[in-house]
Amino acid sequence: MNQAAKLPHPLTTPLEQIDVSDPRLYEQDAWRPYFARLREEEPVHYLADSAFGPFWSITRFEDIVAVDSNHKDFSSEPTIIIGDLTEDMPFEMFIAMDPPKHDVQRRAVQPVVAPQNLADMEGLIRSRVVDILDNLPVGETFDWVERVSVNLTTQMLATLFDFPFEERHKLTYWSDIAAGSGPEKYVVALGYAGWGEGQLEDEMLANAWLSVTADTDIVFDLPVPNRFDEALGRLGIRLDMLHSEAGHA
Repeated sequence: MNQAAKLPHPLTTPLEQIDVSDPRLYEQDAWRPYFARLREEEPVHYLADSAFGPFWSITRFEDIVAVDSNHKDFSSEPTIIIGDLTEDMPFEMFIAMDPPKHDVQRRAVQPVVAPQNLADMEGLIRSRVVDILDNLPVGETFDWVERVSVNLTTQMLATLFDFPFEERHKLTYWSDIAAGSGPEKYVVALGYAGWGEGQLEDEMLANAWLSVTADTDIVFDLPVPNRFDEALGRLGIRLDMLHSEAGHA
């Protein structure tokens, strides 16, 4: 039996069993008749049992606008997804905030996403979309999110916020960390280094630095004050035995 046959029929399935959260509808691009039936027969639809628990779905434009513009009765907090947040996802998202918090966040980005500003960049946006789509592989499976969604979003965010274009991948990385879906362990550090070209390499070759094999236990598990001594200890060196003067015995 093929996958399409496993989907309930959009016209004969009882309304109370239509589940627009079923991922197969979108995997198979089969969602349209289900939404059309709900819009026609039950635009405010309640599903009592789904993989995400019970939920309401709104399918007519006017109703969606009414819900979206009435935060007092239809709150976006604490989440806009139909599933419940787990304890390991205690983060806040801009689009899952109600006024006044949402208004404060929106004002911070409003200038760069104002209609006129986006209209001025229409040519750039279109050229980047065309370039991304033209370079997609043909005849093979690929990750749309990585190759298109994330790629285009980070390109435009780097432009909008004057972020170094060649480092735009960091935007996704930082966003994943903030959202709780990044690496399990990470260190956020702020610093500055002012080496000239080739200076660090020359100093390393001249033994001006002590280098030790990277160790995640030191970086992530030790308190910051203990890391330096522990790293030196891996080289058999004690800091209190070092001296700033050199000599010969």
